[in-house]
Amino acid sequence: MKFDYQQSLFDEIVEPKEPVRGTYKILFWNIQNPSLERAKKQFSWLFNENLDLVVLTEMKESKAFYYYKGKFEDAGYTLFFETRDGYFTVVAIRNQLAEQVNLEMKLMQERVQAIEFTLNGGKTMLIGAYVPPNSDDINKIERKDYFQKNLINEIYKYRKNNPLTHIIFGGDFNILEPEHLPKYESFEKWEYFYNYLNKIKLVDKYRTKETDDYGHTWVRGRDAQRIDFIFTSSGLENSIEQCTYIHEIRLNKLSDHSGQLLVLNRN
Repeated sequence: MKFDYQQSLFDEIVEPKEPVRGTYKILFWNIQNPSLERAKKQFSWLFNENLDLVVLTEMKESKAFYYYKGKFEDAGYTLFFETRDGYFTVVAIRNQLAEQVNLEMKLMQERVQAIEFTLNGGKTMLIGAYVPPNSDDINKIERKDYFQKNLINEIYKYRKNNPLTHIIFGGDFNILEPEHLPKYESFEKWEYFYNYLNKIKLVDKYRTKETDDYGHTWVRGRDAQRIDFIFTSSGLENSIEQCTYIHEIRLNKLSDHSGQLLVLNRN
């Protein structure tokens, strides 16, 4: 099946924007494998936010993906991704040289994208990930377990070999924090993923700033869950100005997930 998208005279025209002086804006967002029509609305919102780095999860190879690819490139972004038959993660960065980091994922490699770039004079590695969802199927449970252990181990190895490099790790993790409200028994066995991130000295940045807010990023009926996260290493603490969820894009049905915005000061 041919998915390539040909730009139309009726498409929104985009050109590179000047970045906001003094700030560096990063957005992580599960875009829910959009139709072409919804992808156009999503990109219009993203473009108007004037973001420096964007991580999109739950992407599939489709006309919507190639629309995104063309528009991001028109707007001056460099893209990192690996297409497969299933879902994959896309990282888009502008105005900077960046190199892809090969984390040795033995399963669903395309769901993880990692890049290195320089920010405020220091090396930073950013990882975007789309962790498989929970399931009652034993095979899917085992695959998720393997995926999570593999990913944690790769981050641990990278940190050990690059102790001075800052880390930003975010995406749709499909886990809950240990004290999540409401409680879901089916998630209890996955809490170790959250705890292991703490053990390798990565911090749930939203929780350190919004301790009393549930921060639910996915809501369906009575189910309300915070399953989208940004973890950072301690060396970035003085650079972080804001870490917040953007719920309006979920409430306006651009996706079934809220986005998460990380704003750093730019020297």
